[in-house]
Amino acid sequence: MRLIFFFLAGVLACAVSRAQSTCVHRSGAILRSAPQASAPMSWKVPKYMPLATTGQSRTGFVEVVDVDGQKHWASTKDVSSRLKCLVVASRKSKLRTGPGSEFAIAHAGVADKYSTFVDLGGEDGWTQVQDETGDKAWINLDHVWKPSRRMRMSFDAD
Repeated sequence: MRLIFFFLAGVLACAVSRAQSTCVHRSGAILRSAPQASAPMSWKVPKYMPLATTGQSRTGFVEVVDVDGQKHWASTKDVSSRLKCLVVASRKSKLRTGPGSEFAIAHAGVADKYSTFVDLGGEDGWTQVQDETGDKAWINLDHVWKPSRRMRMSFDAD
């Protein structure tokens, strides 16, 4: 009985993987179509672009998924899981001076799709963000995408 318990515990431990979010920490990072520096560029992304890792990696590269659900390979030198980042997923989003539409529009005004920010945390469907220049504002969470940190269980033999 103990042997079966340890076997099942081992199988479950191997099958559970953590979907990680990562963030580009330098401007102009290049995402590639394959895990090689010579592979074609698939997207040149700005600083603070959030990406979800798939769990696949090769020497110096990690496979990632972007806001549009496309897979790429990012250099491990260009990404970090220490930052929490988000990207505007709607066509445009007004940036506010506080957490709500009753607050004035912030100095930066409006953020276009694919604008990236560090996520500073928030309340009631809003989060405070900071851009690359250090400016801070609040944005509605309905207008952004950030990878979630979910547990994922797989029984594939991959």
